Amino acid sequence: PYLTPAGPEMTAVAVDPPVAVAGGSRLVTATADDTRFNSSNGVEAFQTVIAAELYVDMPPWNPGAIAVSLDALDGAFDEPVEALSTSVPTTGLAAGRHMIFVRAQDASGNWGPIGAAFLEIEAGPEGTLAGTVTDALTAAPLAAEVTVAGDAVMTDPSTGAYSITIPSGSWTAVASAPGYLTVEGRVQINEDATTTRAFFLTPSPRTLLVDDDDDSPDVRGPWVTALDAIDEPWAVWDTESGTHEPDASDLSSFRNVIWFSGDDFGGQAGPSPIAETGLATWLDSGRCLLLASQDYYRDRGLTSFLNGRFGIGGVTGDVAQTIAVGHGAAFGGLGPYALSFPYPNATDLLSVAATGALAFSGEAGPLAASLDTSYWRTTFWTFGLETLPTPAARATVLDAWRTWCRELPTLDADDDGISNADDCAPLDPATWASPSAARDLRLARGSGTLNWAAPAAPGALSVDYDVLRGSGPDLADASCVAGALLRPTAVDPLEPPINTLWTYAILVRNACGANLGANSDGVPRAAPACP
Repeated sequence: PYLTPAGPEMTAVAVDPPVAVAGGSRLVTATADDTRFNSSNGVEAFQTVIAAELYVDMPPWNPGAIAVSLDALDGAFDEPVEALSTSVPTTGLAAGRHMIFVRAQDASGNWGPIGAAFLEIEAGPEGTLAGTVTDALTAAPLAAEVTVAGDAVMTDPSTGAYSITIPSGSWTAVASAPGYLTVEGRVQINEDATTTRAFFLTPSPRTLLVDDDDDSPDVRGPWVTALDAIDEPWAVWDTESGTHEPDASDLSSFRNVIWFSGDDFGGQAGPSPIAETGLATWLDSGRCLLLASQDYYRDRGLTSFLNGRFGIGGVTGDVAQTIAVGHGAAFGGLGPYALSFPYPNATDLLSVAATGALAFSGEAGPLAASLDTSYWRTTFWTFGLETLPTPAARATVLDAWRTWCRELPTLDADDDGISNADDCAPLDPATWASPSAARDLRLARGSGTLNWAAPAAPGALSVDYDVLRGSGPDLADASCVAGALLRPTAVDPLEPPINTLWTYAILVRNACGANLGANSDGVPRAAPACP
């Protein structure tokens, strides 16, 4: 015990929610802090937190205690204070109170004091919800998540089947899958019985229409009519006077977003700072955004989002331009259009930054701008589609924008010869795919020298290697022999005790992922990477 104060202290340990039934999972969160010490009688240096682990019902010093790794929420163990989380299965846990023990290790190898929280497993009548999740159009099985009563289960991707045991009662079940609209419905779970529920998920439309006009007046109609005219499937999201804006997760299923505000003004036109953050995250997944708002600048000012994401260097408000002429790769050759407003004309005059490009001009100058990174594309209009003179003109302009957006997946933003759609790191010219496994691992007799061949498909200009050693073929207790090696060779100075089996494996890593190979049955191997 006198050694543990040198390691990170666990704080804010929590199980969310702290009550469950056996068969699901619960999220465990904690913070590992290596800076919590008293320096009044000397100085204690703090180190980076490099690992964290969790135990159920047994502290780590007990024989048979099984460690579950916690993940750093920011994706890497590289700070003296790390927020942590992991999901703990509750399958097999008896009814009653269970203790969750957590601890963390710093770069000096010190394991800190134990933190703990309770997990309560409820006893009582239970039933089963089972069924399938399939594509509503093709009936193909989906890899989906079904959530009910606070627990979640993944379907079998080959059949779409799922089964989950939950307390008896009436619940809302939710089925979701990437690229599909989420479906939910009420289910009645009866004791010792199976309720069957099939979910049919509809593929998400490519385009989301964010209605931010507050219906004063309602200008959604011209946008919808134009999308239908060009046969572009769409979904709509109403911001409800700015109180219900979509975030990055809401946007994630859509490739294109159109956000319009009509005549809305008075502090609410266009996305709020929080919504801008969500849009920025969504754009960074290779997306296309059209923002049409004559009062976005009046209400929000020249935000970093307007400047950095649309290439706009300055704005002169309320110039009231009445003509629109298209320019650039998307809109060149369109117009001129005489703008007609169903509300007072408050269009602006833009100054286009060096990063941006002119999209539309009026009689006074730039009326709209665009920005093309070859990975994501944006355009900002100070006029709405509803101001164009005819339905045909609206459809023509919107079709030009859609065509411009559709080019994105086929472009090669980092010029590495791999199109954006097939490149897992589309902005990194040195990486384009996860690596295949290392080959031909050999251990030289008597020297402890390991050699192996590079992966057949490195997926990058260079990869690095971790050498892992375990006491059995499943590598459940694997430890790090050497990490972040740039050459396919290493030396293990240790030898196994007599009558002891050691298993070695090579983890190949690049910026797109890692590969430890597969067992003889084809199941991918799993083991912790080197810190």
